[in-house]
Amino acid sequence: MNTEYFNNDCPEELEDEVFMIETAGEMPEVALAESLEALGVIENSWRKCLEAAVARTYIAMISRDFNPDNVGLSHYRGLGRALANIGRLETFLAKCGDSLPKGLVDSLSRQLWRYLENENQALADGRKYISAAPRHITRLCEVLRLDMSELRVLGDGMSALPALDVMGLIKLRALEDAGGQYKRRRDGAGQVLIEILDGQGRVAQTNAMSTLGPRDENDPAMMRRAELVWSMLALPEYPESNY
Repeated sequence: MNTEYFNNDCPEELEDEVFMIETAGEMPEVALAESLEALGVIENSWRKCLEAAVARTYIAMISRDFNPDNVGLSHYRGLGRALANIGRLETFLAKCGDSLPKGLVDSLSRQLWRYLENENQALADGRKYISAAPRHITRLCEVLRLDMSELRVLGDGMSALPALDVMGLIKLRALEDAGGQYKRRRDGAGQVLIEILDGQGRVAQTNAMSTLGPRDENDPAMMRRAELVWSMLALPEYPESNY
């Protein structure tokens, strides 16, 4: 891969375009297309500069989702999205006449390995769920040439433990970060309301989890997510006698 895909030393005239690409969220190629349309005919070096911004944005998003510290934060998108973004980056670079460089593959492999080691340790410490679908973990290990045999606990957990999806992880972390002493739930029309309470029964955090699908009917997957978040929240239930 040419080093120009990592080079952010662009001419001053492109600074705004590069900024828009790098802050375009999950669709940097859409921002690139808009920039190219607005700029019209440009010299090849300018185009390469904009393409570099797309590549850097994909790499940043993959690294974001390989960072175990980000799991459950609002900007986290999960290993499934990371896998998709690796594929998108490969396709984009192929269009540009290039491919993933070994150095980048090695870097991403190290980042994923750190994520998986953290997952392995969390399960060894007693956590009762995995934070990614087993198929995504397996496929990423294949793509980045990682051998999971050293991560025995995670390997066992992939077949024995439930996997929380990204939204479930975000909901669970928000509830855990509230730092309360008890949990309480209220099941209503189309939702499960989970509350975190302090020792005096005061609500510290509330999170409503919808159980309805697009047709306003109970959705089994969304109901399963709500039940998993409730069951994985490692707090005692607020005593019914205090309700």
